[in-house]
Amino acid sequence: MTRIKKGILTLVSLSLVLIYCLINDPSRDITLTLGLYAGSSWDVPNGESYQVIDQAIKKFEKKYPNVHVEYKSGIIKDDYSSWLANEITKGTTPDVFMVLPDDFNTLSSIGILKNLDRLIKEERIDTSLFYQSALFAGLEQVKPGVRLSDISHAIEEYLTKNGCTTPRDYTGHGIGTNVHEDPAVPNYGAPGRGPRLKKGMCLAIEPMAHLGAKETVTLDDGWTVITKDHSLAAHYEHTIVITDDGYRILTKL
Repeated sequence: MTRIKKGILTLVSLSLVLIYCLINDPSRDITLTLGLYAGSSWDVPNGESYQVIDQAIKKFEKKYPNVHVEYKSGIIKDDYSSWLANEITKGTTPDVFMVLPDDFNTLSSIGILKNLDRLIKEERIDTSLFYQSALFAGLEQVKPGVRLSDISHAIEEYLTKNGCTTPRDYTGHGIGTNVHEDPAVPNYGAPGRGPRLKKGMCLAIEPMAHLGAKETVTLDDGWTVITKDHSLAAHYEHTIVITDDGYRILTKL
């Protein structure tokens, strides 16, 4: 599995890997249970709610053939909190489960959610695998004298190599006295085009990755944008300033 898809798919697979780290005898057959709800966390209709979960499970089971993952499907989002509370009360809490934002503080305060920092440290898990994105492929090109489209080309090349597409109607942009200024910073295109980067320029670089087709649709509210084929999408960005020999990320200051 490539890094872009890891960034999208490992919300579940990371948890599965960490649970597997607790197993002292990997030679025995093991079943892990997974709790999740149907539909979208953002209430966007999606006929393939379980596609990402299925891909993560398939990848995990291939790596650990003695481990089988089972999950219950069909629990709608509105009923999920009650269902999970009932499972916890019965002592049948799933090994891995999704948490709704409204439930996070409650579950944390009563000790249901385990702190994984120690496990990550002990097992030497490279967390960078789970947080890298196409953004850094583009940032690797940034320095004075480079053409703007070199950033765009690097991002598109990275996305394509990792089996993703990127929309054509949304881009990064310059930032100055206004939040959105020229130049536009597309996530696609041929290299060697556009203005040369200069020290002091500020850019918002915003890779957008689709697991399906690149086309998008704006919903009736005039604001919400989804993929036309209802495939999953991810968006990640930073604002940078060009320095003498590279860049500085302003949104980390």
